[in-house]
Amino acid sequence: MADRPRVFIEDHFPTAELGIESVRERAAASALPPIYFLHVWWARRPLVASAGAILGSLLPVWSPELAGSFSQRPELATADAYRTWFLRLCGILGDPVLGRKLIDEANATGRKLKGNGYGYKQAYKNSPPPEQVALLHEVLEHTWGRVPSVSDPTAGGGSIPYEALRYDLPTHANDLNPIAASVLRAGVELPARFGTDLVDDLQHWGGVLTDRLTNRLESSFKRDNPNESVIAYIWARTVACPRTGKTVPLVGDWTLRRGDKPVAVRLVTSRDGVELDKPEFELVEGAAIDFDPTKGLISRGKAVSPWDHLAIDGDYIKAEAQAGRMGEVLYAVAVRTTVNRKKTRGFRAPTETDLATLAAAEETLAGLSPQWEADGTLPSERVPIGNKTKEPLNYGMPRWRDMFSPRQLLVHGCFVEEHRRLIDEVREAIVDRDRADAVLALLALMQGKALNYNARLSSWHVGRQVMRSVFDSHNLAFKWTFAEFEGAESLPVWALDQIVDAYKGIAELLPTSSGQFDLSAPREELEFRVTQGTAGDLREVADGSQTLVCLDPPYFDNVMYAELADFFYVWEKRTLGALWPEFFVDELTNKKDEAVANRARFAEAGRRAKELADNDYESKMAAIFAESRRVLTD
Repeated sequence: MADRPRVFIEDHFPTAELGIESVRERAAASALPPIYFLHVWWARRPLVASAGAILGSLLPVWSPELAGSFSQRPELATADAYRTWFLRLCGILGDPVLGRKLIDEANATGRKLKGNGYGYKQAYKNSPPPEQVALLHEVLEHTWGRVPSVSDPTAGGGSIPYEALRYDLPTHANDLNPIAASVLRAGVELPARFGTDLVDDLQHWGGVLTDRLTNRLESSFKRDNPNESVIAYIWARTVACPRTGKTVPLVGDWTLRRGDKPVAVRLVTSRDGVELDKPEFELVEGAAIDFDPTKGLISRGKAVSPWDHLAIDGDYIKAEAQAGRMGEVLYAVAVRTTVNRKKTRGFRAPTETDLATLAAAEETLAGLSPQWEADGTLPSERVPIGNKTKEPLNYGMPRWRDMFSPRQLLVHGCFVEEHRRLIDEVREAIVDRDRADAVLALLALMQGKALNYNARLSSWHVGRQVMRSVFDSHNLAFKWTFAEFEGAESLPVWALDQIVDAYKGIAELLPTSSGQFDLSAPREELEFRVTQGTAGDLREVADGSQTLVCLDPPYFDNVMYAELADFFYVWEKRTLGALWPEFFVDELTNKKDEAVANRARFAEAGRRAKELADNDYESKMAAIFAESRRVLTD
């Protein structure tokens, strides 16, 4: 490369367009790329930015000599045409800068634009046509003497390797974290190998799995009204009043819905002048809300008892939680009711049936627990001390299973058991073992969806009137109130739909679906590999074998990936671990070798903890860059 200057994307290709498309890609949750929906991973890069980084790094600077070598191709005739071609390869089919300007002007004047204002779909949805990929390969072979390879040693959620595959480039993806490696295999490798042909198998065996779960769990989710479906059960964590001993629901805001049809919960502690033994709850709507529901019983970790109206210290609440005496009470149910084919959404108070069903579910769990403990169905792993695990530990969750209520544990435990039972059936029915395990692995990812939306750390989103996931932010924040997904009819079907839709969307954006290439067929010039290990020791990658190392490395203490991934790891090693045991060797994820500034690992150093953590991060990043240099071609 001594005879060729190094090329930087910001010097030679438009970045404003990439920036606008990156923002546009994330503008609305419903518009996010399908790779985002397969499984939680934190701080994923936008696909269009990843595409721009890959192409901007591999494509040469435009020159008359380059145009002369491709004299029959108008895409390379001039510098401007070349830049336009680059943008179209990234999926940018118009002028997003002008589009954004027109949208802003329309918003300011109250005008409604036709279409989306840009004149074309979001960039990530526009895969380059085969003839343009063929031209790209010709230019790259002219530049490098071969089709260049791409390696991402800290691949995480897979945006970079996924985009490399969309350009039919040999690709290597690595990550230290087993959950990330699993997501890479399931979300990039499997769609590239099997394409959309796997969808029918997924739907069939997913239907078998969901039917079995529904049959097992329906007695744990009974309701009185057959025309009603439950959107969410809404719970409050509780402690005993330190003076009266009565239950205190730790609710910070009693609002269930705002707007022109508000709904709130009224806490009732007495009737007809007689104080109750335990709290009761009434739902009130509209003008009947004659109190301020935003004034709850807890704020900033301190509470007020509704029984004697005196303060409850935050240290007392934590002490009760750590002693295992924090409880929970169901105080509202979000429902959807269908009458004469008309669906309405609303809320109701818990019924005797709800409470009896809850008690029955706890009995069922108690009956299953001895066997589940013996065969490891439920996770027994303890939560380690870390930067992001302080809150659950402070509030009485020393084990990962403590982040789930008894009925939630029953739901997730049944999934583990039924998925295990399905393995032999699918392998017997689908002769191709790789294909069978691909189906089973994707079905296992249903559990990741379920865990993220059905835990004591998930909650009710008052503004959007939906369930809020555990990881709506990059932490394990404790929730004073939490929302429970209906686990018999709704959760299994929803989780399957999410996985099938995500997988299908991922596969359709890859050239496999159009028959451009097939990774399952032996082809020396095309390769996709997933490895799991430290990026500072890519021992499976040969010296000088990679044309481009393109990575978005972890940044100091921005995200504690391993600490967060344990939430999924302890469950998924019980399902995915049966299929891909090489990823699930250890009790928990590897934090010692993770390239993050983790002060918790150096807590014994006191004031020097941050300095040592930063130094540790920087030394690991130095090793990653040194290893990247080793695997790069000259």
